[in-house]
Amino acid sequence: MGDLLSHCLLCGACSEGCSSGAKGDELILSGRALSLKTGGLGKIREMLARDLLGRGPLVRALWQSRSLFLKDVPQESGLHFRFPAKALLGDRWLPRPAAMPFLHAFKERPALRNGPRVALFVGCVANYLRRQSAVAAVRLLEDAGAQVIAPFGQVCCGKPASGAGDENTARFLAGRNLRVFPGEDFDFVAAFCSSCSGQLREYGRLLGTSEADRFSGKVVELSQLLASELNWRPHFPRSGDEKELRVFYHDPCHLRRKQGVHREPRQLLSALPKVKLVGEDAAPVCCGHGGLFNVWHYDLSQAIFRNRADSLEPYRPDIVVTPCSGCWLQFEDGLRRLGLPMKTRPLVELLAEKGCPKEDNILR
Repeated sequence: MGDLLSHCLLCGACSEGCSSGAKGDELILSGRALSLKTGGLGKIREMLARDLLGRGPLVRALWQSRSLFLKDVPQESGLHFRFPAKALLGDRWLPRPAAMPFLHAFKERPALRNGPRVALFVGCVANYLRRQSAVAAVRLLEDAGAQVIAPFGQVCCGKPASGAGDENTARFLAGRNLRVFPGEDFDFVAAFCSSCSGQLREYGRLLGTSEADRFSGKVVELSQLLASELNWRPHFPRSGDEKELRVFYHDPCHLRRKQGVHREPRQLLSALPKVKLVGEDAAPVCCGHGGLFNVWHYDLSQAIFRNRADSLEPYRPDIVVTPCSGCWLQFEDGLRRLGLPMKTRPLVELLAEKGCPKEDNILR
């Protein structure tokens, strides 16, 4: 039964289209939770998940010895590695880990303006693998007039644990994060990964406390915060002879369906100079990542991605952007495997590159 339940992406399409109002994805999550509790290895899995996602001693030891189990491989950019243990991550490609995690390298700066105070939730991918995304988020927020803090002790949002049905670990991580985000010290919590923003909004339900409710009520996905609350508009001048960039925006399922955010990213992209947004008439299609689904059923995940890639061909994009770290990893891996010429990039990075002046003083 557990294996059967693992074959769900939790994209929410069934719930969205059900005429009876049944929440199929929530039922699947409940089934996973029951399956985990009855498994003999449940407690061991929970302990490992808490350490890894909570950045405890085990994950710190793995990070310090990463050169022993990460193998450099030839690649055009030279910026990727693979895990040699096929049982863990197969042959998929991932970005090379940063020399120093973002939260260790970020320099708190004095407030540049008297704007709203924004607590940045960085997320695991940006902290360890793609810290340029976090740098871009800081640039955008400061360019919009916000004061940015990035609490050092923040850990995983808990989405991987929650998606596996491990609510105990999800609650443990939520409690850890609440302790390092001082509740009265910020106006918004900004998350530029839509998986993180969706999970952070669940903290009130998970913990059932007024403090958690207040925290969840302040969580805003970054594009929504920039467009609706901070009224950011791109102003960085570009040269007149720059080639127009054809950009396709990929909707993460849990951002469009679960959080109702889909207009704001397109609004921001359409305002960028020398950017042509294509595929606005396209129906939202899942990329096949699905968090742990990509780990449990990698071949099936890639088959679903091929369907997503096929749907992009009529629009001939130069680049696909998305605000979900999982979707971005799926596109990076899938496009290389298919040998397609289009590129992919996190939304926050393109917005910062095209829309605001460069800031070189963000990291140590």
